[in-house]
Amino acid sequence: MNDPMDFLHSERVEPEPLQEDLDIETVMKTKAGRATMVHIMDIFGTWTDTYASNPHDHARNAGLRGAGIVLENKLKYVCPLSYQQMMKEKFNE
Repeated sequence: MNDPMDFLHSERVEPEPLQEDLDIETVMKTKAGRATMVHIMDIFGTWTDTYASNPHDHARNAGLRGAGIVLENKLKYVCPLSYQQMMKEKFNE
């Protein structure tokens, strides 16, 4: 009979990283790649206020900013040290 707690004693198997994550790591290893990510997130308005008096413009701005935040969170998760370096480079321009 199998003990339902056997999983506690088995070796943990790490999943293979996604190709997308490997690609992001490759891009973030270079200064030019990090600068490109900052540029993309600037275009998305990741670090700006989304307010616009026109509701359609506000919705557009909020949607773009949301996409930028998704990208930022992905960078923080996949390569946190490169993300920190990118932010240092952004603010030391």
